[in-house]
Amino acid sequence: MTLQRQMAFFSTFSIVKILLLIALLIQPSIGIGSSQTLVNIICQDVGRGQQRDEDFCLDFFEQHTGGPEKHIEDLMQITIQQTLENTTNSIIFVSKLRKSSKPNISNLLSICESGYNLLKDVLVDASFSLAQRNFGNVQFDAEKCPRFVQDCRKNVDGTVAQMRTINIQMDLLVRISLATSKRLGTQKTLY
Repeated sequence: MTLQRQMAFFSTFSIVKILLLIALLIQPSIGIGSSQTLVNIICQDVGRGQQRDEDFCLDFFEQHTGGPEKHIEDLMQITIQQTLENTTNSIIFVSKLRKSSKPNISNLLSICESGYNLLKDVLVDASFSLAQRNFGNVQFDAEKCPRFVQDCRKNVDGTVAQMRTINIQMDLLVRISLATSKRLGTQKTLY
């Protein structure tokens, strides 16, 4: 080989090694680990200094994000779907409880039933907006959700013991959805 050919070969070989090294260094920030980083950020926002709430959030994502790497849209879909499922179950529970309660308790529970039905409608809208990649509407819908749970909590938590646990869990799921929706708009900077 001539000296020029050797130089060109080693120069090309060095460039390939450098590009390979850069790809290996960048890959962890794109692939393995990025979901967990995103989940950690979301759960810190949900926790607001309360370790119990942050742990609930981390457990929630651990239970529902098995498999390949998840991106923010996937995490948002998971939070909407799970919150919607819990909301539906809560509506069924509240409806049965309301029918078997005294009139004054039944009236309080009707506030919860109404609020949870509104929450369900908003979550369905958010799901459609997510499918259309209209992330602004997803966040707009998510921002409405806390008040429906808070209205129920304010009216029945001290009166109807069975609702306290449901409302705490629903409050956390709604906060997870809201925190995830806030990250949805920043996805381009994370991926």
